[in-house]
Amino acid sequence: MIIRIEMSILPPKQLSPNARVHWSVRHQYASELRVRTKFCALEATKYRHPSLSKAEVSISFVVPDKRYIKDTDNALASIKAAIDGCVDAGIIVDDDPGTLTYKMPVEWTVDKRKSPLTVLEFRSID
Repeated sequence: MIIRIEMSILPPKQLSPNARVHWSVRHQYASELRVRTKFCALEATKYRHPSLSKAEVSISFVVPDKRYIKDTDNALASIKAAIDGCVDAGIIVDDDPGTLTYKMPVEWTVDKRKSPLTVLEFRSID
């Protein structure tokens, strides 16, 4: 089973580990991304709550130009709230290492017409 979630946003720069923001600001942006991802995930699954017990996620970003491309560890840290939103939506049971693995590398595409776009694709592992 493959579940594809598309969001017409990129993770906010305030969620990057390199961002120098107050913890409450970071929390606000993380909460907003988590809720938005939850509703995008519910819409993508038509509110079925598949609850994959073991899955691999691939992460893709479509950005307007190369200035938006981050290194992999910053990209993964920035998308953590979105993964939590997928857990909230019931896409996956949990995001612990025994349940969720990450397909590497994070993919970056430069396309001014399609950006901003974040794609999370969950593939069930048997």
